[in-house]
Amino acid sequence: MNKKNYLSRREFLRLAGISGASLAAGSFAPGLMSHVQGQDVSGTVEYWHNFIAEFVFAGFEEVLAKFNEDYPDIVVEPLTVPNADFVTKFTTAVLGGAAPDTTMALSDRIADLVAIEGLQDISARVEADNLMDLIPEDRWQLSTIDGGIYGIPSFMFVDLMYYRADWFEEAGVEPPTTWEEFTQAAIALTDPEQGRYGFGLRGGGGGQGNLLPVIEGFNGPIVDEDLNPTLDLDATAAALRWYTELYTVHGTVPPSVVEDSFRQMIEGFQIGQTAMIWHHTGSLGEMQAILGNEGTFMTAPRPMGPAQLMGSSTPAFNGLSSPDPENEDASWAWLKYWTEVDTQILFMEKTGYFPSTTAAAEDTRLLDNPLYSPLVNTVNIAASPGFPGGAGWQSNTVLPVLQQTLLGDVTPEEAAQTLIDELETTLEENM
Repeated sequence: MNKKNYLSRREFLRLAGISGASLAAGSFAPGLMSHVQGQDVSGTVEYWHNFIAEFVFAGFEEVLAKFNEDYPDIVVEPLTVPNADFVTKFTTAVLGGAAPDTTMALSDRIADLVAIEGLQDISARVEADNLMDLIPEDRWQLSTIDGGIYGIPSFMFVDLMYYRADWFEEAGVEPPTTWEEFTQAAIALTDPEQGRYGFGLRGGGGGQGNLLPVIEGFNGPIVDEDLNPTLDLDATAAALRWYTELYTVHGTVPPSVVEDSFRQMIEGFQIGQTAMIWHHTGSLGEMQAILGNEGTFMTAPRPMGPAQLMGSSTPAFNGLSSPDPENEDASWAWLKYWTEVDTQILFMEKTGYFPSTTAAAEDTRLLDNPLYSPLVNTVNIAASPGFPGGAGWQSNTVLPVLQQTLLGDVTPEEAAQTLIDELETTLEENM
């Protein structure tokens, strides 16, 4: 199947219910920007971001404060936009000619933001500053469309497993490395009479984000490099069966599973309800603040499935959206600042977000930290390619299917068939 890598402008507007005329009224003409020369740059830079959690936002503020010291003549005006509202708010801003100078862009949004001309091609800037030499090539793939680069990999979401080291030591159980070992560990650490469960499965909002790596662990990538669907019915059903039976058969998951979203999952681990949970490094700063740095909890890679590890790393990007021509160099200075080693280590230490540059990932401040060092191999496992319509498929199909399977309303085989059918439909409609 010969497919282009992103939605056409007309297709995106049709799906979003936006007219081409209204976009034309608020669009901008991106141009080739000059190279930033040193720190003698001035200007005011708008920056939209999704840093909501208290610990993450505090880390962002420290990065911003350090930037203000290094670039005293540049004023960064940040705006916090919740994830759920970002696409709508950003699209409206682009249509109205009021897009910010710079923006954070999650990987699954890059194609759609490019389709509405909300991100500029920064290839010339990247080449001029040799940024491809600082950041591994595979981390640029999700922001590269038809040879153009639309975002700098600024930090990484690295999938991990948190486990209660004190519980494991008491039970004489080793941290699991395979899906079979994970099942046995979850069973061994479950004691419903004491209100303890082996695994805090996220079956509420956002739960699709944990199910998809399980499916990849049994199936391999969901789509190939050409964005063709690759889901095998037997492998997908096996993944769903193993994952949901942790609750439906083995009883190792709290009974509130279908309602447990991020906050319930995290707090269940923190208060001693669950022995293991899956998230990514973005919550590590909070874990350290609540549980301390040693003894109570530790990190480990997620377990290995029959096909691959049930986890990967995904870059988060920063890009140029609609900078004022007089502020182009200031905007670029702000984006490039996120690639500096000290900036990336500072943000990691305050938030847990993993560095994207090779030099920062090899820094002793990371390698000597027992909470980070187990994740060094996972950071080199790239996430499956994103595809237009993917976010909607995850929210509107993957999450409901997970919940229906947990509740026993559908079998794993029926759930797998739904996922495959809807994935194929999504790709056909959007590619």
